[in-house]
Amino acid sequence: MVEESIAAKAARGAGWVFAWRMITRVLGLASTLVLVRYLAPADFGLVAIAVAFAGGIDALSSVSTEYALMREKETDRALYDTAFTLNVLRGGLTVALVAALAWPVAAFMNDARLVPLLLVMSVALMMSALENIGIIEFRRNFDFEKEFWLFLLPRVLGVISNIALVLIWPSYWVLVIGTLLTRASRLVLSFVLHPYRPRLSLAVWRPMLGYSIWLWAEGMVGMLRERLDPMLVGRILDPMRLGIFSVGLEIARLPGTEIMQPISRALFPSFAAAMHAGASMADGYCRAMAVIATIVLPICFGMSLLADPIVRLMLGPNWLAAIPFVQIVGASGAISVIGYTANSILGVAGKARLQFGLALIGIALRIPLLAFLTWYGDLFGTVIALTVSAVVDT
Repeated sequence: MVEESIAAKAARGAGWVFAWRMITRVLGLASTLVLVRYLAPADFGLVAIAVAFAGGIDALSSVSTEYALMREKETDRALYDTAFTLNVLRGGLTVALVAALAWPVAAFMNDARLVPLLLVMSVALMMSALENIGIIEFRRNFDFEKEFWLFLLPRVLGVISNIALVLIWPSYWVLVIGTLLTRASRLVLSFVLHPYRPRLSLAVWRPMLGYSIWLWAEGMVGMLRERLDPMLVGRILDPMRLGIFSVGLEIARLPGTEIMQPISRALFPSFAAAMHAGASMADGYCRAMAVIATIVLPICFGMSLLADPIVRLMLGPNWLAAIPFVQIVGASGAISVIGYTANSILGVAGKARLQFGLALIGIALRIPLLAFLTWYGDLFGTVIALTVSAVVDT
């Protein structure tokens, strides 16, 4: 009965996360359709540079304290306050790094407008670091409905502010102000929705950081892999084929990004709850894989089989070279989904160091394989390299 209850809670949680992602996609599309009529492509490009740089620095300083809290059977104020303090320190470090590098980045890009943009983006990142650490309880207790509203309401406010502001002030600053309002409203809402009031403390920083640092290292390897793929392909091939690579890969990975990620967000706390209740995580894994096999695998293979009409309909005749990506990478995605579930098991079991080692082995094989096959096999070689890499990773 314990496992059935946990499975039901995890399923409901995945449903709430999936609903949030879908609504967010629709809101983002609606906002973009309005903004593109008032702002120039250069405005979007300028803000994209600032967001990418500030986001990269933020990712470098991330310590994944939420996962350390979720896998603890018993939690207390010392744990939560330590996690909050580590987040605040991380946020302060991010602000300092972004502020210090704002002028060099602006000089390198030959655009002085990046300086104030980066400074404002650093403030937005600090707001995220100051969020109420108590909201981790939503995932620990499978209360994903509150998390749904925590994410959705600020997003709605950001979209409304973007549309309203651009009508009276068509400037790239509208995009940044929308981000600030979204982060600020989520910060306030985190304290409204959860009664916990954190304090500054580093009472148990050693065990928490000891676990989180390996998750951070694994995340850095993953980020490096995502950044190196387009850089390698773009360096070997021309910009046109790089565009085909990027867009084709995005479509091929849709089942993973839009379905598996919501499921994975609910899997970690469900496996943690099973471990704390003394239930079998092996049985939980088999249950999860049964759901994934029923829902995700047919979508992966279906996208692979229908790659030709999907690409023609979504992208048009100029993108036919992306069809092999959707065919082969889409099918290999059916294998990769197994890794999402296995990764959650390893994280709950405290095998963060092993996760980092596996990620390191994966990227060590992936980079030379991608470079070699792309050089000699063009885009088809790129497809084969990504497929082989996905199979090895799994």
